[in-house]
Amino acid sequence: MYTDDILRFLPPDHVSLRDWNIIIVDVPNECHEEIFVGYSEGDRLGRLSTPIKNYDANTGIGETRSGSSYMTIGEPGSPHDDAIYVLEQTFGKDLIERELFSDSGQSVLAFKYPLNK
Repeated sequence: MYTDDILRFLPPDHVSLRDWNIIIVDVPNECHEEIFVGYSEGDRLGRLSTPIKNYDANTGIGETRSGSSYMTIGEPGSPHDDAIYVLEQTFGKDLIERELFSDSGQSVLAFKYPLNK
């Protein structure tokens, strides 16, 4: 799938994620997937996941295609600055700025949950 081609993989892990959100990747005729983005408590890094296989918003627990398990901490909102940096390095700063932080995007990338004000 599309996101597998562009995401750099860390080994499967148990990740506690704070300052997080979910990014919807919607490339017409290629994929419609969701990925976690946030700050990993364990390794103290901004982190993107591989595509989410399942996520229970009530428990805050999810699993990704790579086999990692994610536990989200707190409410979704604005991802940590380190996570935004990783997004920019992975997808390109111009694409992230256009798709996630302006009104001129084509909805190829979108936050699933509203950003904190």
